[in-house]
Amino acid sequence: MMMIQRAANCFRHVLKPRSLNGNNCPRSAATRSFASSNGLAGDRLPVLRTLLENRREGDAPLRILETHSGLSGLVAEHAVASNGQKFDGMWSSSLTASAVRGMPDIEVVDTSSRLALVQETLNVTTKPMLYDGDTGGLPEIFRFTVRTLEQMGVSAVIIEDKEGLKRNSLLENSSSLHQLCHIDDFCDKIEAGLQARRSNDFMIFARMESLIAGRPMEEALSRAMACVEAGASGVMIHSRKKSPAEVLQFMTQFRTIHPDIPIVVVPTSYNKIHDQDLGQAGASICIYANQMLRAAIPAMMGVADSILSHSRSHEAEKDLMPVKAITNLINDEGVTWDRKMPVEEDKKPQDGMQERLNPDMLKPPKSLHRALQHNINHHMLQNGFKGKASFSSATRDIDNEKENETKPMPSSGGAKA
Repeated sequence: MMMIQRAANCFRHVLKPRSLNGNNCPRSAATRSFASSNGLAGDRLPVLRTLLENRREGDAPLRILETHSGLSGLVAEHAVASNGQKFDGMWSSSLTASAVRGMPDIEVVDTSSRLALVQETLNVTTKPMLYDGDTGGLPEIFRFTVRTLEQMGVSAVIIEDKEGLKRNSLLENSSSLHQLCHIDDFCDKIEAGLQARRSNDFMIFARMESLIAGRPMEEALSRAMACVEAGASGVMIHSRKKSPAEVLQFMTQFRTIHPDIPIVVVPTSYNKIHDQDLGQAGASICIYANQMLRAAIPAMMGVADSILSHSRSHEAEKDLMPVKAITNLINDEGVTWDRKMPVEEDKKPQDGMQERLNPDMLKPPKSLHRALQHNINHHMLQNGFKGKASFSSATRDIDNEKENETKPMPSSGGAKA
């Protein structure tokens, strides 16, 4: 019965007009000659599709950067390389959304919590976002996820073809821990998401985990083809190997049958290949899926270690962003921080204790100076002294007394020859 239903679904997709990337319904929005957003949900949602439509064969893939907070979203929004290159969008990663809460990447952080984090990021950015949907859950749950993401202005969701307890795909020697779901069940989930969406601009990508699970290339390709027939907007091919060879092989063979269906790659482990080369090999989207959080953790640990080691934060200052630069970033005034600029050193280097006891730092304000002088004069009158004394002269006398106490007393026999 299931096979009959699958055949009927495939026949339905053939009869209906298919828009970009194999979606089972035509686009409702007119083709745009630009790809920009003012951050509003309805304006942001179609940008990813427009960027893909405007790509030409052989172009560099769209560069998508992982974000796990509003602040990391601002970094992705404003990052500009010396050659003028910018990121095209953001990736809401399940791994980093869990890690930032100190939780394991096993879908223990529920969808509502993750969507709250997505909303925080969308509130302060304008670039399109792709959402890591893990397995998508049951079809009934996935329908809710699609509707909510679409309402928020997220451009796409990527779900993986696994079942059972979620395991991070990049863990070494874990092939036996990854259990692929039946391809018909996965295609049913994709179709449920397509039926739930209200805008044809919202995209659903199928993440193929066959290579992660140690399955042959033929199985990865056949499962990808089934997902395209089910109406998936594109496919993502995942690999944990340090060489991009199997990813390149997959794209070459997939492109012979589907030259226009978008392919998503995630070069986390095979990170020596340039994204331009991945684009020439057939990749449409390149996701840098976890580098932002992985950069933040050692930076924070380094600063914490420096403060503990030196009992102050001065030595760590060279690695810290000025507060003014942070406020500029948050206030959308641009980032003016030059991270290569050295920290201004003290003109007269002193050790920590001398610095803490610097007389200029301890000099009292004028109001306190007058109050102390009044107290000294009052004390002298009470004890029978006449005249006035100044606070500075009194402190000099105290200092002289301390200095005399530290001088060695001459011996009774006088100095030796």
